[in-house]
Amino acid sequence: MSFVYSSLVDSMLLNVIKKCLCTIYYLDIFKQIINLENSIEFESKGTFLVIDCAHYAGSYTGKLLSNDEVFYETIIRYSDEIFKQYLDSKKLFLNVNLNQAITYLMDILQISPTKMFIDHSEIIDYLLLILQQPIDDDDQSEQNVIELIASTTTLIYNLTDNSKLLSIIKYKNVIELFQKFSTSKDKRISFNAEMIVCAINEDKAEQIEEPEKVADVFVSYLANSVNDESQRCEGVPLKSLLMSLKSKPSLRFFD
Repeated sequence: MSFVYSSLVDSMLLNVIKKCLCTIYYLDIFKQIINLENSIEFESKGTFLVIDCAHYAGSYTGKLLSNDEVFYETIIRYSDEIFKQYLDSKKLFLNVNLNQAITYLMDILQISPTKMFIDHSEIIDYLLLILQQPIDDDDQSEQNVIELIASTTTLIYNLTDNSKLLSIIKYKNVIELFQKFSTSKDKRISFNAEMIVCAINEDKAEQIEEPEKVADVFVSYLANSVNDESQRCEGVPLKSLLMSLKSKPSLRFFD
């Protein structure tokens, strides 16, 4: 009985949150926040929507979102506008709360079906522009920026599962960008970057530095995603991991 009640509460709460995130108010609040000068102003401008609701949806591990294409289509369409204004604002990484809101938006995009990005492939350009901003992940005070970079690279790694999106990413000539991130001290960022480089150019798979470390992360991701209800680990779906093994036979670090 308690399980049924809990599931009912989850379903009701998730439906309310989906409706909130799909309203034009979510998009409008995001645009307003991007133009604010400091974090103090941010606190009074709809943090419930862009922080709390988005975090709940992005971290949701059940199956109630799996077939909701209307929800995903709306969020992807909103993201297109949000990223454009975020990048145009020239305020990347300057507002901790805004970075957090963008990160939670990325987390929702990570669980969206990759096929739904095909008609919004310009989002890939925005993601790459975010990664091209200067960042020093040795600075622990910039942890919120590291979280944003981790979420961004996770999303791009997920998108490489789709052959059409992978072709678009390959065309961007970004191998050097991801090779740079492959040396990150954050294991999520370095792992995502290594997998993206391998997806873009399979010949690079045999040139992976410290393949044992990559293999350790890969195995831990596999184990954790198999045992997780959402079948994900750090935002990377089990399907993506298995696809990496199936479609990239040149990955030699298990030999």
